[in-house]
Order: sequence, then C-alpha cells, then structure tokens
Amino acid sequence: MLLSIAASSGLGATASWTQWIPADVDFLTEYDVLRALAFAGWVMVWRVWFRLRRPAWVPWFLASLVALLMLSNILAQNLFFTALSAPVSHAFHVVSLALRLALAGLMLVTVIQGIRGHGWEGWAALPAMLLAGIAEFLQELHFAHIVNIWFPFGIQITTVELANLLLVAVVACW
Repeated sequence: MLLSIAASSGLGATASWTQWIPADVDFLTEYDVLRALAFAGWVMVWRVWFRLRRPAWVPWFLASLVALLMLSNILAQNLFFTALSAPVSHAFHVVSLALRLALAGLMLVTVIQGIRGHGWEGWAALPAMLLAGIAEFLQELHFAHIVNIWFPFGIQITTVELANLLLVAVVACW
C-alpha cells in the first residue's frame, strides 16, 4: 500500500515538474485509477490488520466495486465526447459517487467489525479511517466550500495526505 502511494506521488511529481507525462494522462491515472485502487487497498489492509476472514465474499465484492469505480470515473471525464453525450457523462459522475459511498460503507463495516473484535485497537483506527473516507470526497467537499487543503508553515497538506499519515501511524503504533 505504501509503495502504491509512493508511486502515485512520484507520478504526480514527474507530471508536474517535467514534460514527460502529459497532464491528462496524469489526471487519468492518478485520480481515476490509482485513487480507487488506494481506497480499496486500505480496506484490505484494515481487514488483514483486524484479521477479518468473514464474510469471505468481501474481497471479490471490493474488486468488482473498484473495477466499476475506475470505469465510471474514466467515462465521467467525458474523454470520449464523440461517443458519449454530456448527460451520459454526468450520469457516470453519479454512479461514481454511489460507488465511492459503497466503498466508504464497506470501510465503515470493516471498522465496526474491528471494534467488535479488538476493542481499543478498533477505536484507535476509527478516526484515521473516517478521515480516509472523507478524503475520498474531495471534489464534493470543494463544491460545498469545505476546506480540505491547509498550509501550516507554508507547506501544503491535503486531507488525503493527512488520512494516509494517520492510517500509517495507527498501523505502526498498534
């Protein structure tokens, strides 16, 4: 999981600081593919960390949700404007929102199972997991005028970075 976050950050830095990767390719891979994989990866990390084996269908359900999320994100970008009209593209935005809500719900169910099975460890993971779930909805928060980027001491910190930091801290400390 940490290697995928590092690869995503390296891809973003390479696209921002060089001309090797076009901006649209960076946006497509980072926001449409890698963020979906990272969100699903954190669900699986927590399932392994809490040693959850049941229900056994969750990994397969998670994989299908992520595949649908990636497809809906790509189609929502309206890259295929000659084949898909704008209303269809908007419909895929709604599908993407529903799939992200389902992933957040799956993460919440994982936390509840962890709290029931491990007590204090589950409660320690709850704030980090809630922040990770909130970080999945950055665009919607931006439209609602909710701040999700801070600049302490002149350094930019986003909700996604804070969520990843808290998730790693919880896993490392407990």
